[in-house]
Amino acid sequence: MNVSAPLLPFTLQPGSDTLPGSITGSILTPELTDCINPNSPGLVVTEAYRFYTQVDLPSGCPDVTFAYSANARNTSDNLTSAGNLYLEAKLNTTLGHNTSPKFLNPAAKSFCVGTPFIWSQAAIEPDGDSLFYDFGIPQTGSCANPTFMTFRPGYSRPAPMTTTTGITFNNKTGTLRFTAAQPEVVVVNITITEYRWNNPQQAWLIVGTSVRDLQIPVVSGCKIGSTYGPQIASSSYPQQQVSTDSIKGYGFSQISNYDSIPDPNNPGQFLVNIPVIDYNCFDNVVNLKFDDGVYCETIAPDGSDFRIVGPDSIARPVTGVIDNCRPDLVTKNIDLLLHKPLDVNGDYFLQIKTGSDGNTLTNKCGFPLDPFFMVIIRVNNCPIPDYSLENVSVNLDREIDIDWEIDINSFEPSIFTAWNILRANSNGQFYIL
Repeated sequence: MNVSAPLLPFTLQPGSDTLPGSITGSILTPELTDCINPNSPGLVVTEAYRFYTQVDLPSGCPDVTFAYSANARNTSDNLTSAGNLYLEAKLNTTLGHNTSPKFLNPAAKSFCVGTPFIWSQAAIEPDGDSLFYDFGIPQTGSCANPTFMTFRPGYSRPAPMTTTTGITFNNKTGTLRFTAAQPEVVVVNITITEYRWNNPQQAWLIVGTSVRDLQIPVVSGCKIGSTYGPQIASSSYPQQQVSTDSIKGYGFSQISNYDSIPDPNNPGQFLVNIPVIDYNCFDNVVNLKFDDGVYCETIAPDGSDFRIVGPDSIARPVTGVIDNCRPDLVTKNIDLLLHKPLDVNGDYFLQIKTGSDGNTLTNKCGFPLDPFFMVIIRVNNCPIPDYSLENVSVNLDREIDIDWEIDINSFEPSIFTAWNILRANSNGQFYIL
């Protein structure tokens, strides 16, 4: 049967960075130009429209097909023709209630030549069914007579775009890895097959299929800012100019922060802009915010991507991280777990470096952050403890009793490790008692 699905408009929230499309209720495809120069020749801009209706299906049908067809397929470099865009999904209603997988990332993205990309096509599946991701063959024609499209020479179902070393497709997670080799516009079909375990038959049965038919522009120009790797959130942290020589005094032999300029007051020395993070005294976590997404898999779980050195030049161990990873395998917030809270006022230097996983942090456009990028953690709200002994008793200069306690109203007991108590000889020299 034919059904009509009216437009369900998108509603943009105040402050949203998503832009409206050319028709009321539509939007420009989010993240389309996150990694490329938006003025690149060959870029095809797409918009997102959402349609909705309810259809009551008869039960007991193993082969329900949902189909959509429209004269909406653009010319591409990997298909021999354009014409109608035909989409198809299937459902087996004999296996009970089902909710189809919901893709997490927008349905279009642009890539630039020569950069390794990790592109997630992951979906949420609320019923607990098993998902198998794979390339499909784009289709055309009408709902009554669909046909598979033909790839041009050099392209195929498992190789729908030109890459340097091929495309790796993780069929369990929906993650693609590739490096585009030339500017082009290609069509990529992603098909999810949904399986459900059937106890009577002791077998995995197909519940249904879902499909994405993606138009992918590959351009020559990457976005300039993205090539620097993940950037600390500029709106969250102020910048401070610091002499590179003063930082090296804390044991750092290399600094990769950008915008190095000559120090006007010290010939031969240079200043670098360093983000400054405020920290609440006694916190066990340091939070890092990024303007662009960081691939979660490039964050070493043991915290070895990060090194903190205090104002006393002593290292403060980072024992782990909470990556706050989103379903699309990207994060903009990383929590560093500290071995002990920072409890002395001053500037602590946080260095982002190559971790135990062999890489440094990489943004969602495939560009790594140069090792030895520096951030200042500013601690200025710690109380200055006032230590006093309540009583000292000396008996014949041999038996010394010292009474002390912690004032829990002014000092945080959790950061207490030990105090050294010293005694002076008659010559004024102190030694640890």
